[in-house]
This record gives sequence, structure tokens and C-alpha cells, in this order.
Amino acid sequence: MKKIMSFIFLIMMTLTLLSNTLSDVQSATESEWTILVYMAADSEREEYAVKAINQLEEVGSKPPYVNIVALIDRWDGYKWEYVGDTPVRVKDSRDYLGNDDITGTKAYYIKQDDSDNINSVEIMNDIEIDTADPSNLESFLNETIEVFPAKKYAVIIWGIGGGLEGALYDAMDDEFLPTLELARVFERVVGEISKNNEKNIELLGFDSAFMSMYEINNEFRKTGVKNTVGPEGNVDWNGFPYKAFLTELVQSIEAGHDVNGTDLAEDIVNKYIDDFNGTVDSQISACSLEPSEKYDNVNASIDFLAHAIMNNQKEMRKIHIAADESQRFYYPMYYVDIIDFMKKIMTISGDSIIKAAAEKVINAVQDYNIVQLSRNTGGELSSSNGIAIYFPLYRRAKKNDVPYLVRPYSQDKENYEKYSFAEDTAWNEMIETYYKVMERESDTNVGNTENVQINNSVLADVSTSSAPVTSPIPQPSPISQQVASSDGNGNVYQYPTPSHYVTSPYGWRTHPVYGTRKFHRGVDLRGANGSSLWAAADGRVSYTGYSSGGGNMIFIRHSNGRETRYMHCNSVSVRNGQNVNKGQSIGAVGSTGAVTGPHLHFETWTNNNHHDPISVMP
Repeated sequence: MKKIMSFIFLIMMTLTLLSNTLSDVQSATESEWTILVYMAADSEREEYAVKAINQLEEVGSKPPYVNIVALIDRWDGYKWEYVGDTPVRVKDSRDYLGNDDITGTKAYYIKQDDSDNINSVEIMNDIEIDTADPSNLESFLNETIEVFPAKKYAVIIWGIGGGLEGALYDAMDDEFLPTLELARVFERVVGEISKNNEKNIELLGFDSAFMSMYEINNEFRKTGVKNTVGPEGNVDWNGFPYKAFLTELVQSIEAGHDVNGTDLAEDIVNKYIDDFNGTVDSQISACSLEPSEKYDNVNASIDFLAHAIMNNQKEMRKIHIAADESQRFYYPMYYVDIIDFMKKIMTISGDSIIKAAAEKVINAVQDYNIVQLSRNTGGELSSSNGIAIYFPLYRRAKKNDVPYLVRPYSQDKENYEKYSFAEDTAWNEMIETYYKVMERESDTNVGNTENVQINNSVLADVSTSSAPVTSPIPQPSPISQQVASSDGNGNVYQYPTPSHYVTSPYGWRTHPVYGTRKFHRGVDLRGANGSSLWAAADGRVSYTGYSSGGGNMIFIRHSNGRETRYMHCNSVSVRNGQNVNKGQSIGAVGSTGAVTGPHLHFETWTNNNHHDPISVMP
């Protein structure tokens, strides 16, 4: 249905915007700024999207200074749950109506309003569209820019981000709008608005996780967009401080100040950190994309480093250690802060050419002002410097004494090599060489987790350097994936999350936050903030609570001395003593506690002894 509506939307958006008289909307006069907010809220995050629109309304459009337009795709509040072995659609306890009953998509011309209701002028009726469809985003931008002309434009992408994988994640369909397609949309839109004048998109904001990446910036610098703002890692659910930075923008323009995209991006960064009230550490950065040619100079320094590393393969293990010790962001792909990574290389490497090359990368990134401003809340993100780069750390695990790789480069290679950065530098070739060299290293040198069972869907066979890579197993839908598995006592479990990807297995590991060697008593399952969380089996809730390490936690007692534990939850929708059924919604995946990003830490226990959850999964 969504795919059909995407085509209808292209027509309806044009007709509605151009035919609606909108007596309250002053669109004839060019404003200083038009702010466009595109919100993929068809998930449990809907409440925060509505709150963001309420913030927009607290300021409201102020022509001829600022016009604000927002599109929001709402959630119908239904999720899949199991009644016995039958999947059914049931109303979720976290359904947020926002004093209305909207389940489709609406666009608003934002008017000033202090109530909790959305009282702005509707410029698109309540229809259902796929916000991850690039044609819908492009239509929204083109039509609103035509109706609300401005000297400067800012576009904010609101939703779940995945870095190189994509943005505007649809938690119901488990898909992103690919980042490369997103870049092409902006390339076409900027091309249209700059045909006959020098107007441009001054700022592209990512109120989405994992989007401040060098490869992404290198792609978008070719679109004509001037600046970006967003996080290297996870973003707090409360999102950007819309009221604060829009109030400042309006006041500055009223006072006669010329506010450009860099000014606005830096103000968002400062107000995000100054007003931060989230529960986990956070970071945000403002980056410059122009002049585009400066990225060629930074690329040259990165390319030189890549070749220097390949020319001395004896240093690969030290590069491996440097990446392992760097500020990292790895759900589900593995990113490292580029500046911190270079500093670690300079400290650990014994090759003077490699050390000098790493220093040149730092100087290039800083001298060319790739990052205009980066701030963080400290703690686990204290070593972030504003922009990350892809470096898939070589990680081994074992299944039945056969070595495997966790989320190897081969799994991301096809998508990664489509990025311009892979053409502009030898970084991807260096990663491939790094993997070949590390295959020859011992488990001790690699930092291997031994005697572990792990899901095949995230592993590649590395028993020999020429071994074929197994393709990722396509993730089944919530309907088909709930296949029960016996734990040996006739009891059954199911996966508690839509994704079966294991990002960190059961066994010994270096803790990603504390940096110490610890035994991982469960597995980490990939999951976006707010994505589904189900009970793995019938049982009774024995504990719900919070700890600094585990964040929001749920323990469920089952028959025959069994127990399952769910940690780092964003929200909990069950209470102590409550009976739950297998497949019942019990909360949402999150990033509370000591984590570096959203996921579910899942443990299975029998008679007070923990064991590998994968061994009893379907």
C-alpha cells in the first residue's frame, strides 16, 4: 500500500500545495529562511516527533523572517504480537495520539501555538506514504520550496539513522532510505533551486543517529549543500532543541543580523549540549561542505596514509589495536572517530611514515575546517571529535570450533564501494589488505572470543584466506521469524527482536565502554532505538528496574528454572509480577546504561547459570 501511495503523493502534494489558498500563509513574499522538517515517525518514536512539532509551534513561522514547514508520517499504534503460535496485530501500550487520532502523513505550515495540540495550518491531507521513498522526499522539498521561497533554506531529516546504510529508518518494514539515494535527492533539488539564482540549501540537519561521517560528507559536498549538523553516534530521543535555536534565529534576523548556515549549525550544536537533559552521553557536530575542493585535499592525505599502511603490512596489528582502542560507534556497522583513530595510530605505530601520514590527516581535517564545531557531554563519548570514518574492526568468533568473522568488510563491501570516497582514496583497498593480514594472526593477537556460538547471519567463514564469504541471511518479517526452539527440556524460546544480527557474542571480550576484559554473559542483538522488543517465552516478570550498567532492565521467569533478561531498553511496558506470553510486547530496544549505541543485551539462564542464548534460539 505504501508503494502505491508514494506515486499518489507526488500528485497530491503538488495539487494540495498549489491549490490551497492558505489565507493564513504568507508565501508570496520571499523570507530570509525557510525551515523544512521531514519526519519519519511511523514507529514508537512518534511521541518525540509530535513533541518536536510542538517545539516548532512554540516559535511559529514569522514571515518575512522565517517560514517553517513540517511533514510527519504518524504511527497507527499497532504491532505484531503472538497469541499462542498465531501472530496478531494489537494496539501497543506506547501508542501516542498527541490529542488527535492521526495515523497517516500530514504536512503543516507551522503557526505559533503554545498548546500540546498540533494547531498549525494543514497543507497536506492525512494520507499514508513511505517517508523512506526518495521520490516522496524530493516532491516535498521541491513543492514547499516553490510555495515558500527564501534566501536561505534549511532541511532537517528527523528519524532513525544508520550512517552509511541510510537514514529515515522505517522500523515497521526494517528498511532505510539509502544514504547514497538521499544524496542524489539533494543534488537534484539544489540543482533546481540554483538554476536562476545563487540560492542554496545552507544547512542539512540530521536529527538522526550516526550521520556525521566523513564518507557521507564527501558525498554530500558534491550536491551543493553547504553545511551539515548531526551526531557521530546515537542521538538523544528528545532530538534537536527546535524552540531554542529557532527563537535565536528569528531574534537575530529581526535585529538585522545576517545568519548563514554555519551560524545556524553551530547554534544548534551549542544549544543541544547546553540544554541537554538526556539519560545517556551524547555528541553533535557542525560540518562544512564548501568549498568542495577542500575534500580533495583531505582525501589525498587519507589516500597517502592508506598506501603507507599497505606498504608496511607488519604494522597491521598495530593499526588493529589502534582501531580497537579508538572512539567507536558500531551499531550495526563499525565506525571510529577519525581524529582519535589517527592519534592512536601515531601513538602505537612504529613506522615513521605511517605516523607522519596519520598526523597529516589530522592536520588536513582541522586546517580545512571539515568540522566547524563539535561538542559532547563527556563520559563514553569524551574522545569524539566530530566526524567518524568506516573501519570494520576484524573480530573473530567460533562456532563448533570453526572460526568466523563478526560483521566483516565483505558484508558491507558492495555498498561501501559505491561511495565516491572509495573511488577517491585507497581506504577500501587498505581495509581489504588489513583483513587478509589479520587472517594470518593468532587468536591472541586478534583478541579473539573463544568457544562461542553465534548467529551465522552476521558471520563469514575465515578458515582460510581464500574462503568464500557467506551472504547475510535475509531477515524474516515479524510474522515468519518466530520459530520456536527447544532448550533440551521441551521448553521453547523465540528471538526477542526483529533482527537476529549478533553484534557482540557471548564470552570474553573487551568491554566497549569500560575498556576492560569482561565476560559477556549474553549476546547483543542489533536493534534501532524504539524498535520492537518481545518476550522470548511465556513467563512472569520477576524484575523491572534500572542500573548504571544495564540501563532499563526486564527479567522474566519461565518454567523449569529458566530466566531471560533484557537490558538497555528504551522503555518498559510490563510490571513486576505480570504474566506475559511468548511474543508479547514488553518494551522497546534502546541505549540506556553503559552502551555506545542502541541494541538489546539478551541473557538466558537455567537454574541460576547463564549460557549462550544463541544455543537455544531457532
